[in-house]
Amino acid sequence: MAQLIRRLSSKFIRKRNLPDVVERFVEDDFGVTSAYRHGYPNQPSCFAFDPVTRLLAIGTKDGFITLYGRPGVEQRFAHEQQVAVTQIIFLHNSKQLLTVCGTISTVFLWNLVDETGHVFPFLLKSCKIPCHAGKEKICFGHLPIHSDWIYMGTTFGNIYTVNVKTCKSSNYIIYWSNAAKPLSSKKSSHNVDSAAHPGEIVGIVEPPAEPSRLLIAYSKGLMIIWNLNKKETEKVFQSRTGIKSVYWHTETKETTKRFIVSHIDGSLTEWEHEKK
Repeated sequence: MAQLIRRLSSKFIRKRNLPDVVERFVEDDFGVTSAYRHGYPNQPSCFAFDPVTRLLAIGTKDGFITLYGRPGVEQRFAHEQQVAVTQIIFLHNSKQLLTVCGTISTVFLWNLVDETGHVFPFLLKSCKIPCHAGKEKICFGHLPIHSDWIYMGTTFGNIYTVNVKTCKSSNYIIYWSNAAKPLSSKKSSHNVDSAAHPGEIVGIVEPPAEPSRLLIAYSKGLMIIWNLNKKETEKVFQSRTGIKSVYWHTETKETTKRFIVSHIDGSLTEWEHEKK
């Protein structure tokens, strides 16, 4: 045993005395590529599910989107810029989706299926929202059913409209300063101060069977019913707790008058809206 230890130690000593090797390789001598991917996407930032195509899309902070379908169906594609994907929206009854990159205020339209019917995503068009440079970014989007217009809410509280087919923005803009004003013809019981900024857009949804109206929720607790045709606020709701999201009931005729609000403290509240 002692003899074995001496042999090993002598080899170790000789290795320590070897001269340093000068590396002659440079960066151009190597080409690293991704050969295989497995598992959940790294740094996920958002996801969406389409009940028609049964596809699940997951966006990441570095601009990648991964599509999952039936067993064996998995596709990964990316934006040209490595920017975070803040929201994914599937187009209704269509094999297309929208990706929203809030940091660059841009919406991208993707086709998911090629001419042969296989899942093969490719970019069709993109549209940059005309936000105030340096002041606001896109933070929430909503596409009503049977509509080609998507409403894009920003961190400054404004809402822009974009045509999803042409990826062109419209002149129809809902500014927070107009939306937050109480009705001039009716006294508001909430005493909303139009000079107080309501925060960023956290929810946009149309009431059931009322396509000409929108329920708009702001992060600081303000909620309004906006009339798209009259371009005015019809009703004001004010929560004392900050808001994270809103959801309208659609189950029965009774519940279609109500909507659920999730708050920053984890609580849920139910509100009622009477149709006009």
